[in-house]
Amino acid sequence: MKPQQFAALVAGLGLLALVLLLPGRPGPAASEPEAPPPRTVTVLGQGEVRVKPDQVTLYFSVTTWKQGASAAEAEALHDASVARLQEALQGAGADAAAVAIHAPKVRPLTRQDVAGVVHLTGYEVSTRVEVTLTNLQRMDGVVDAALAGGATELADVAYGLRDAADARQRALQAAVTDARSKALACAQGQNRSLGDLVAVEVVAEEAPVAGSRSSPTALVYRVEVRGTFEY
Repeated sequence: MKPQQFAALVAGLGLLALVLLLPGRPGPAASEPEAPPPRTVTVLGQGEVRVKPDQVTLYFSVTTWKQGASAAEAEALHDASVARLQEALQGAGADAAAVAIHAPKVRPLTRQDVAGVVHLTGYEVSTRVEVTLTNLQRMDGVVDAALAGGATELADVAYGLRDAADARQRALQAAVTDARSKALACAQGQNRSLGDLVAVEVVAEEAPVAGSRSSPTALVYRVEVRGTFEY
């Protein structure tokens, strides 16, 4: 081997040795496996709370009619009946601020003769009066006074709550408890334990409010929720 070739070979071997002695570059880090998403179960839960009403709304009708009168005369007669009813209600203990009087409706009274001709004979005027009582013990006395003092009919009775927030809260809690019980049964069926509640949605709600007929001793507040739990 020529001296020049031998020198080049020695230099190449030295360079290779130097590269091998240098610290190697770190290879790409192995990615950690992603944790599987938590298992969830979604169920419906129902809650029901029975509450005692603390108010009642009475709906009275006042109807007057006048044969051979003008519309103005018939309305004047009707206004007098409504005024007499208001006095009777206040005398029976109803608060004037709790009495609502709707606008009157005027209807013509007619008759048809043998020739088929329609004749105006007078007018009928009617209106609706609402009375809300927070003392339910006064109800019977108010009804008697109203019917004796100008009201022609007790059209409806509605029991309700002045504030349904507490009943709603208790019904929601009962619905969530029911949902958790159902979810627990599903989890135990797969030999797993139940985790946290991760989502809840109210899907139905039935509130006892004035304006809906109900028993005076059993107003029912119902709530249905959809709950999602980890397990």
